[in-house]
Amino acid sequence: MASLTGGCACGAVRYSCSGAPKLSLNCHCRDCQRLSGSAYLAAVIVDRRTFAFTQGMPTYYTVTAANGMTKRQGFCRTCGAPLVVMLDERPRIIAMAVGSLDEPSLYRPMADMWVDSAQPWDSLNPALPKHPQGYQPS
Repeated sequence: MASLTGGCACGAVRYSCSGAPKLSLNCHCRDCQRLSGSAYLAAVIVDRRTFAFTQGMPTYYTVTAANGMTKRQGFCRTCGAPLVVMLDERPRIIAMAVGSLDEPSLYRPMADMWVDSAQPWDSLNPALPKHPQGYQPS
């Protein structure tokens, strides 16, 4: 993936990222299930210094993640589309919701994480590494 752009469904919030993805994951934690309204949140994680909002700003709500970290989930105030996730304890990265990308077909997941919380009706890709909780590099 080269330069990435995206935004919400109504166009009120737009972003751009010039950095290469550090990681591409499917997160099955309950917070991401609720944020996505589905079985998991597909996310591309990048260096926050390469990411910028170019129009509008998301609204955030904060939750304490299952791992105890403070997670800020950003969404469009107007249409409700999920956009980004940030962990206060990891200030150098930001996760972009793949559904908000202008070209989501570029997404290539590298792993499934928090599979201990995966829904029993979800069909996980058997080719992807599985992490019971948070992502653990090999």
